[in-house]
Amino acid sequence: MSAAIAQGVGRIAPVGSSPDADQAALLQWLAEVRDDPLAFVMGAFPWGVPGTALESSRGPVPWAAELMERIRLKLISIEAAIAEALRTESAVDGADDVVQEAVASGHGIAKSATVAQLTLWAFMTYPDCRGVVTANTETQLKTKTWAELGKWFNLCWFARDHFTLNATSLISKDPSRERTWRIDMIPWSEKNTEAFAGLHNKGKRLLLIFDEGSAIPDIIWEVAEGALTDANTQIIWLVFGNPTRNIGRFRECFAGGRFAKFWHSTQIDSRTVPITNKARLQSWIEAYGEDSDFVRIRVLGQFPRTGDMEFFSAAEIDEAMSREVPYTERSTPLALGVDVARFGRNNSVLFYRKGRDARTIDAAIHSRLSTTALAHQILAAFERYRPDGIFIDEGGVGGGVVDRCREMRLYVTGVQFGSKDDITGIVFDNAGERYVNK
Repeated sequence: MSAAIAQGVGRIAPVGSSPDADQAALLQWLAEVRDDPLAFVMGAFPWGVPGTALESSRGPVPWAAELMERIRLKLISIEAAIAEALRTESAVDGADDVVQEAVASGHGIAKSATVAQLTLWAFMTYPDCRGVVTANTETQLKTKTWAELGKWFNLCWFARDHFTLNATSLISKDPSRERTWRIDMIPWSEKNTEAFAGLHNKGKRLLLIFDEGSAIPDIIWEVAEGALTDANTQIIWLVFGNPTRNIGRFRECFAGGRFAKFWHSTQIDSRTVPITNKARLQSWIEAYGEDSDFVRIRVLGQFPRTGDMEFFSAAEIDEAMSREVPYTERSTPLALGVDVARFGRNNSVLFYRKGRDARTIDAAIHSRLSTTALAHQILAAFERYRPDGIFIDEGGVGGGVVDRCREMRLYVTGVQFGSKDDITGIVFDNAGERYVNK
């Protein structure tokens, strides 16, 4: 038994272990564990009780117990800040007023069980708690996440007396609180983000759980984040998943990511969790190799080096960028490549390469330029560096840049990145090479 679990056991209140337990004692205990998920989990379920599904278990797996303890410690500081804010009639402000935990892991670590346990704790111990649980697909949400919640709801000895678990919601049995004390299962939709925009519960507790967060689109993260703004409120945002993609908001929660400083992130190797099938995990390692992306994602809890639509891994790119700049003959042609973004969050980039040297001339980055304005930047670059070839991304809005450059009498080559290559099959120095596209 880990130290965290032992600490949780020591805090269990002396309540009964059946639906006939004294209700006053139950309510007192729920109040005592309001900010202590580990103590709730240890007291709400029949750990080690013969004849139950948990007869051979003594508590949550170690990583889950440690997560619950971190949440408890964070809530202590949040509650203190809220109390001070109420005393001074101000508001708690900043990232420190939100519990944000991101967990990336391999398979079989009891993730779904932990999600269910934390959902029940957050909901049952705080009157008028509201929340949303979502997942990467509706199937995942219904058949795994919500199904696991049903299992633990049935294992909780007092749940049925006070709460109701429906197909898409967990609600209070008090008719007057059905709308204010509830957790909803909501599949995400990029076309309908309003469900995540209404996450408000001022002065109380708000829970948001993303299951398989790596596959949830950034727009859902952004809408949800924008809604989590209630002052003097317990806001708990928990994200779990296999690290299947090396881009996106889930990846950005971890070391090196834009949002890493706002999240406590944990990566869990399945081999370190007591309940996993070690023989099966080892067979994967032997079959694929420990450094393969398959093993990184499904065993090590590490993000892949190469994305599904990438030719080169992040590690390969980093290694290439750290090499010494190679010597290049002055007569080597200079190429200018242009990636067109137009308006929005992405940037248009002018990138220079002379032989194998792509660093001596700095890339030019432009944001929020019209196609005409970008064409003029290309003309200015041509007049300054006189590149031997200009290659412009012609897909999407890039066609307008190509047309404008040609109107200004620049010789440019439009690159249709989605079209079939015209090299494969030609017997030349590149014999045997194959290309996905241009």
